[in-house]
Amino acid sequence: NKFNPTSNNETVVFDENYLRESTFNTKSNNRDHWKNFSMNFNHKYTIDSLGSELSSDLDYINYSNISLQNFDTRNYNLAGIMTGNPYLLNGNLDGNLNIYSLKTDLTKVFKNDWKLESGVKTSFVKADNDLQFFDVSSGIPDVEEGKTNHFIYKENINAVYGNVIKNWEKFKVNFGLRMENTNVTGTQIVTNTINKKNYTQLFPSAVFSYDLNEKNNLEINFSRRISRPNYRQLNPFKFYLDPTTYQSGNPDLNPETTMNYEFTYSLDSKYFATL
Repeated sequence: NKFNPTSNNETVVFDENYLRESTFNTKSNNRDHWKNFSMNFNHKYTIDSLGSELSSDLDYINYSNISLQNFDTRNYNLAGIMTGNPYLLNGNLDGNLNIYSLKTDLTKVFKNDWKLESGVKTSFVKADNDLQFFDVSSGIPDVEEGKTNHFIYKENINAVYGNVIKNWEKFKVNFGLRMENTNVTGTQIVTNTINKKNYTQLFPSAVFSYDLNEKNNLEINFSRRISRPNYRQLNPFKFYLDPTTYQSGNPDLNPETTMNYEFTYSLDSKYFATL
């Protein structure tokens, strides 16, 4: 995907008495080129006629992006006359993200409507983002130390889970437990700053379902869940809009965990009310 975003930002500057003092205008002209590639190998083995099976997946995903950024900032007095020389800033962002994952799942169906689901998964992630900014106002590129950065993020997650499912004529239960071990290292090359995190968490779950009759069903479930920050939210790079406005990620962000409880009534498997 290739795209060339542009922007035009007008900023008004006020003094300590909130009186208009000056303005500045920033125009940006960027050229972005994003590529991604993914590959999957899958294997499935049917164990018996009851529906038992063993499956495995090996995945590889690559995201790469190149972004050339050009900013032209000009200052004006109250009369609209430009003051000083234009501030010309050029940025070059080179990003590469590799994701590897391997998982194996076993589903074993027993007689009398018992079923066991279990699996293991491991994943490895490496994100390498190199951002360079240059002040080219004088015609000679000068590295902007406060804006230039090189950030490498490595993540390894190992998980194992198991679910036990039992069905009766009207009543169904599902008990599950997942354990995750997370290992994260974030390195800022420019400042030689390293952030490391290692932790292990448990995620239990349970579902209780009861059929009042052929059309009415009640279900209660609870589960502990995790939501991880995405790689852009973890990236400490500053993405500029103008000299006073930028967005930046935080490599110290922690995942969010929630305990979720739900009570659901369903009618004819078409209409649902959930608390």
